[in-house]
Amino acid sequence: MNGFISGSFWQQHQSPYSDTKNTYHSEVLTCRQRKERRLPKAASRGLGRTPARHLGRAARNSAGPFTRSTTLYRRECFGLAMSGTVDATCSDTLTGRGAYRQEPRFTALETNASILEVGTARIFIDPHLVGPLVFFDPRFFAQYKTKLHISDTRQVSEMRKRIREQFGPISLVVLSQALADHAHEPSLRYLDRELPVVAPNSARPLLTKLGFENVQYLRPGNSFRMDCGSERSPSDEYVDIQAVKGSVVGPPWQEPENGYIFRLYRVLAPNEAHVCVFRMFYEPHGNFDASALRTALASTQDPDGRLVDVVLTPPIRVLFAGVYELLRGAPSAVELVQLLRPQMVIPIRNWEGHQSGLLSGLLRGTGSLQEFRESVAQIARRLQLDTQLVRIGEPGEAFTLPLRPLSS
Repeated sequence: MNGFISGSFWQQHQSPYSDTKNTYHSEVLTCRQRKERRLPKAASRGLGRTPARHLGRAARNSAGPFTRSTTLYRRECFGLAMSGTVDATCSDTLTGRGAYRQEPRFTALETNASILEVGTARIFIDPHLVGPLVFFDPRFFAQYKTKLHISDTRQVSEMRKRIREQFGPISLVVLSQALADHAHEPSLRYLDRELPVVAPNSARPLLTKLGFENVQYLRPGNSFRMDCGSERSPSDEYVDIQAVKGSVVGPPWQEPENGYIFRLYRVLAPNEAHVCVFRMFYEPHGNFDASALRTALASTQDPDGRLVDVVLTPPIRVLFAGVYELLRGAPSAVELVQLLRPQMVIPIRNWEGHQSGLLSGLLRGTGSLQEFRESVAQIARRLQLDTQLVRIGEPGEAFTLPLRPLSS
């Protein structure tokens, strides 16, 4: 239940919010598309099917095979981006590949949501795309996005069109937790049910209720693999997503949610094996098992001890009722830098947006982006790393992530 901050900290970071009209990123052009087809009755309930012949190469997963071929949709929507003026012809589905990218890209979408682009795959992490974040009832807790907001019209065809125009095609959805600020039901409701989804077991009831058909529930140690190479050679690259122990968000005996290690593998020369060229770690609360994480990353460790290239972690420490720690903030980032020695640290901007309701009065955040940056720079200096590790991007701004340095 991260991203809830109130009190004096909230007063410093509140941004004006306008929810009276649908707002779109001003630099994204509306897609030319075929006349919107009339959805069958089942689809209007979010249970529409896409014929299997439209699905691409089968996903390979070390934890067990999918029941359907689920990797990359062949009816593509190229060229969409979160920023920059582009034009593209979109199909009538949200599922698709992006243009091939030599270097990974990252886009923050406010709250916990983000997009990771590797090869041709566009991976939506904890997507919050539609409407506000609500726990139980707006009078209890609501958080409103300030920039990348789409109002919910409850019309499936119209909502898919709006999501497609603002956020582009989706290759894969990754959920870290089952709580609403990670598995956002109003957003998931409008996604194609054939989309491959990676999630913890705790999300099973929600995803089953919504009718998602290609879900891989990962426990720590399990992994999922998806081809993401160019259209000509899709298997020359693949992304491997491994689950690791994350946060316990309920009673102490409850199974922990997931953190994830994202690795990109690429064939660097003809007839050679795949090589890991990129590594990223994500855990939205800043909780991790250091020993298990070190073991999980040992196979792709660099000679200088670096275990990952990018870390995503929350910058603000958040307490519930002044006692229970929801987000660990800067102390967690310092520990992660010391353990993983990344090239870049990205703060998860889950504290921004207008918040209201009873719960908001019980949540307190401490720290700031500047303090976070200084804490990371201090530990980086001690480790003789680049002191400018922190990269802060505006919501909707895509920026390049560093590849793993490989010896020639």
